[in-house]
This record gives sequence, C-alpha cells and structure tokens, in this order.
Amino acid sequence: MGTNERMSDLNTTSLPSRLRLARQRAGLSARAVGRAAGLGERTVSLLESGARSDPRRSTLEAIARALNVSLEWLLLGKGDPPATTEAP
Repeated sequence: MGTNERMSDLNTTSLPSRLRLARQRAGLSARAVGRAAGLGERTVSLLESGARSDPRRSTLEAIARALNVSLEWLLLGKGDPPATTEAP
C-alpha cells in the first residue's frame, strides 16, 4: 500500500464510494468523467453522491471505461481497485 493510500480508501462498500475513489485516483472531475463517458456531469455527480441509485448498465459500463476500472469492481468491489495516479 502506498504512503498516500489509506485503508479506508480500499474499504469501499458502495457504488458511490467506489466511483468517487476511482475518479479521485484518476485525477478527474465529475465533468471530465462525464465527458469521457459520453454523459453529463450531473449524472456522474448524482451517482457519486448516492442521489441516483438506479443507473443503467450502459451508463456504468461507460463510466468504468472512462475511469479504466472493471465493471465488476465498480459494481461489486471485486477485483483490483484503481491505481493511484502519480503527480508529475
């Protein structure tokens, strides 16, 4: 585990917390993730906050691709968590 990584970062028990972790580790804003996934910033923000709990599978697939994480990890937390982006 890296020095900037906290155990709580890896204990992501919900889709919103995994989405937030992946976005932060990628160094992207909700707007940038939305753009990369072909979605609106609001969609990403609502999912990340937990205010939207019924996303389409295609929405989650697009977000997972944009964040370079597996759909299985994003949905269930199974598999490898996203890598931390190192600052240049």
